[in-house]
Amino acid sequence: MGSDNGHPFGRVMVTRKLERLVMIFVAVNSIGIYVYLRGREPCEQMIRGLSGSLGRNPPAVRNLRATAPVPDARPCTACPGRPKLPTRQAGAARPWNSSVRCAFITLLQKGHDETRYAAFLESSGRLRLAFALEREYPHVVFHEGNFPEAHKGAIRAGAPWVVFRDVSDVWGNDLDRPPASEWNATDRSEGYKHMCRFYAMQMWDHAHAMGLDMVMRVDDDIFILRAVDYDPFRMLWEAGADYAWGSSTRESHFQTELTFKPWVRTYCLWLERDASVPDAACADLAHDVIERMYFNNVFATTVGFWRDPYVKRFLHEIDLTHAIYVHRWGDAPIQTAAIRLFAGELRVRQIPKLSEITRTRDVP
Repeated sequence: MGSDNGHPFGRVMVTRKLERLVMIFVAVNSIGIYVYLRGREPCEQMIRGLSGSLGRNPPAVRNLRATAPVPDARPCTACPGRPKLPTRQAGAARPWNSSVRCAFITLLQKGHDETRYAAFLESSGRLRLAFALEREYPHVVFHEGNFPEAHKGAIRAGAPWVVFRDVSDVWGNDLDRPPASEWNATDRSEGYKHMCRFYAMQMWDHAHAMGLDMVMRVDDDIFILRAVDYDPFRMLWEAGADYAWGSSTRESHFQTELTFKPWVRTYCLWLERDASVPDAACADLAHDVIERMYFNNVFATTVGFWRDPYVKRFLHEIDLTHAIYVHRWGDAPIQTAAIRLFAGELRVRQIPKLSEITRTRDVP
């Protein structure tokens, strides 16, 4: 059969088919654009809860970069005055002796039974082989208060240096956080966000209460592969540093970049600064927090740094935003921002010659 495109009716049919195809193409692309914008633009839902200064019922639209860093609705009455951005100088060397109390730390979930801790036992045991430790440091296992005694006994049988610490008093105790229906970032569970909040701001009081001067976090899925010739605690202490990181990476979570980066910049601008520190330095600092974030599944730090009143205020201001839950601000960018703001590069070290592998977690 020949083509009827030459017939007027045939041309009309072809035109209508083309119109339908164009309409389908436009509809599909419109949906795609809508999904893209819903996932990335700073819409009302992303702004909600960004800053404690907005109160519990924020306005529908708020300029993200104009958000005040110090909440007015619930001021920190126990906090000191306006913090000052410290000058960039190296910390004073500290004498190392047996009175400096140190510990490895891990936040551990309860397994289905007492046989499900083989990875942690392997990870903890490797620390004793990997580092030239000058004495037997305890390995503190933080848990949510649900660890059966049989599980503790099984772990102690394989690692007698383990000490258990119940943190149920602070776990998920941000009771006035927005309901989950208002969370913009839902790619991680509530328990994951509890973990981020614990490592970012709640662990330090527990470590202080245990009398610890330094801690080194090593997650239970981290295996150190190669032995090194130093004690990480002594290295950090004698260097006068406050933080030692294992690796750095770019923050890949888009909502964190979109919301945390301007928040850090605004907070930095609010701090008292030396006249030689321009406003652009705060933009550079916030940019660096995202671009070179300390990947903190392995890090060492002094507990005293996190007990500093200005650092505690900074963490308190973050807690007031509820952004750990709403926007999934993680403990890694929060720690990185605190270190960049109040310690600086001269009081930070990279853990040298560290070779590690991350194990894929068991699926229950």
